[in-house]
Amino acid sequence: HYYSLSKLLGPNKAASGMTSNEARTIISSAITGIGSRGIGSNLNRVATAVVELNAASTAYVNEHDFDRMLPVLNGLGASNDSEGSWFDLSKARSGSECKDSMSSIAGP
Repeated sequence: HYYSLSKLLGPNKAASGMTSNEARTIISSAITGIGSRGIGSNLNRVATAVVELNAASTAYVNEHDFDRMLPVLNGLGASNDSEGSWFDLSKARSGSECKDSMSSIAGP
């Protein structure tokens, strides 16, 4: 479910992704819920980044919260060995922790 939900947020092949801030917030919350099930810190870090990248402004209607969003975007573009970079966060998907987590979500 984690990967299916993630595909809704960004461009995926010909689909543009979700444009509604409310829907993006709900999907971000669902990803956070999956990541916070005690599965592992890497998925929690990815979920935190997703929430921050989809933060909505409390001062303006239908606007992003750039004060929360920009530090995460800058971190994603950092060098590969930096915490919060694309490469660093991608370890959550490719690591053995992720494989173990999927079995714990599926249950016995």
